[in-house]
Amino acid sequence: MGESRRTTRSVELIALCAGLLLSTAACTAADPASPSPTASVADADDAAEAAVLAEAIDAYTRYSAAFDVMLASFPGEADNDQLRATVTAEYWAVLEAEFDADQRTWRQDGSTVFDDVELIESSEDGDLQIVTARLCIDSTHVDLLDAAGAVVYPDRELRVPMEVTFERDDGQPLLVAGTSQTEGVSGCGVS
Repeated sequence: MGESRRTTRSVELIALCAGLLLSTAACTAADPASPSPTASVADADDAAEAAVLAEAIDAYTRYSAAFDVMLASFPGEADNDQLRATVTAEYWAVLEAEFDADQRTWRQDGSTVFDDVELIESSEDGDLQIVTARLCIDSTHVDLLDAAGAVVYPDRELRVPMEVTFERDDGQPLLVAGTSQTEGVSGCGVS
């Protein structure tokens, strides 16, 4: 794997780690230096759109908490059941493939939050609902440490714009179906 691809994947890994920590921030005392989760729920066009956005925030919060638990347990055996319960089966396969042997020795230190959540689209195809949202992950207060305790990728972007796809099948809760880093999202401080 080339250095550019590894760096991109590490930024996405840190972004995933960061986003997962929002639920930790919601369950513990907030760090006054960290941004609070924000969303345009009040600005939604209608009540249904606001409800979908609120559900997406809740689904990403659950995903973030589970990812945080997993990364805090590295190195060693991680309890992946919590994370698996927050994602689609297809995305679970992607996440498992993303962690190579080196990354399984890394551990997370610190707390990450997400903010500036914006609903992009919500559509239905039979019993399947697909929701897409943009958000900003702030990893200012998180580091990934290797087995020796050294910071992995210290020169990374601290605020990362992400697009997250969620799916709901037949009335079940929304699950994360994919994440990707985006460019130039307003509010992320990334140009």
